[in-house]
Amino acid sequence: MRLHLAALPASLLLASATSLGAQSPALGGVDGTLRERIVTRSVRVIVSLVQLRSEATVSRSARPDGQGRFRVDSLPAGRYLMQISTPTLDSLDLTMPPREVQIDGGRTLRADAVLPFGAELRDLVCHSGRLGEGTVAVAGRVFDADTDRPLAGADIVATWTDVISDGLNKPKTKKRSVVGKSGAQGAYRLCGIPGGTTLAVRLQQGDKGTPFVRLTISQEEGVVVRDLSISSRSAPRVALLDSIARLGDRARSDSSARSLELTGTARVTGMVRGVGAVPLGGVAVRVRDARSSTFTDSAGKFVLGDLPAGTQILQTFHAGYPLTEVAVELRPERSTEQNVLMVRNARPDSEQSESTLYKEFESHRRAYAFGQFLSVEEVMQKGKVVTETVDLFADMLGFTALGHGAEARLISNEALAAQPSCKSAMIVAEGTDGFAINDIPPNQVGAIEAYSNSQFVPERYAGKAECGLVVIWMRKEQPSHKGAGPTLRGNGYP
Repeated sequence: MRLHLAALPASLLLASATSLGAQSPALGGVDGTLRERIVTRSVRVIVSLVQLRSEATVSRSARPDGQGRFRVDSLPAGRYLMQISTPTLDSLDLTMPPREVQIDGGRTLRADAVLPFGAELRDLVCHSGRLGEGTVAVAGRVFDADTDRPLAGADIVATWTDVISDGLNKPKTKKRSVVGKSGAQGAYRLCGIPGGTTLAVRLQQGDKGTPFVRLTISQEEGVVVRDLSISSRSAPRVALLDSIARLGDRARSDSSARSLELTGTARVTGMVRGVGAVPLGGVAVRVRDARSSTFTDSAGKFVLGDLPAGTQILQTFHAGYPLTEVAVELRPERSTEQNVLMVRNARPDSEQSESTLYKEFESHRRAYAFGQFLSVEEVMQKGKVVTETVDLFADMLGFTALGHGAEARLISNEALAAQPSCKSAMIVAEGTDGFAINDIPPNQVGAIEAYSNSQFVPERYAGKAECGLVVIWMRKEQPSHKGAGPTLRGNGYP
């Protein structure tokens, strides 16, 4: 059943007809602008006009340009129904009600429209106007990957980490989750999720499940549509997926500890491009937890077969680039095309400002609310009174610093409580792992990122940080700054 947005205030604003210049005496037209903060939705809008009560029915449609402007000319005079549709609204079973307009010969009707977005769209999807301020939603449909039929009664699980502070004590992190059920036609909605939070979303049917798919939804978007699918034939058990995720990269010599080595009859093909959209050869390509893997050829193309069906995570690895992950929908005995663009981390020079020098650090500080971040000023201030890098973490939220010298180590308190066998957090310096915390002298440390929850780390480190993650950016020359730097905050920027 399609839901009509009849209650939308000012969602479709039609101005009175205005003459914009003489045209054919028998023909008229419509022009206007579709206003939408999320531009990628606006440019995919279709504006349709269908003439009413005419012997020869006239139907016209137009797509707005990049600025949301549209125009339909050569319309015979008469009454029309004007309909605006978008892929986003269609996928949510929402439609804006058609509006009757009068086209006069030789005149152009001005018809501007405002598409629903943000909290307005969220409330329509969640059938509520009482959701908390700043919350968003995930919606979509779930399917049986073996039959392509809607899947009813399945569980859709979303997890994220909240950072809680009472203003008096240190901030604390708390893992949150919400579970939704798919309806008779496979539709689901997950509501009340904090905006800007990185989510991990998974489809579960019985004791089987898909890999987690990562999503970040801004308050401006309000809703993100994410369809999911699962194969009863090739999907692993949820308990096994979670067990492998906890193991992470603990036993490097035992491949079974890092991959389920799933198989199936699905296939994925595509091309991998790098800087400047140039095809990349020699890129390692695999599907997470699947057995098969391959490399791109000199033209950047790849073919990967014997894969499990359903929602899967396609991974690409290449020297000089971070791990790239893309969600793909695979089907038995069928081939899916999925191209991948790998983005190289910027290597700023010493003449740039701090925010540009540590561009990835600043990007993570804005994007990952569950991380902790020490800026250059904070590290330099702490460095005045410490002799070892491990001492920089003496008061770091969620971590315990142990030992000195070569034996020094950091451990995530959360990981240690769940896994007593944890010995040390993963230490990464300038994109390379395998360091001990005191391998880098404190006077060479620029900025620091710390993540106590292994499930919510930057994507390039996913599955490798079961005991916590510390990312160290080496100090670079930079202009001097006056005044105190920002204080340590568990949620990045205030």
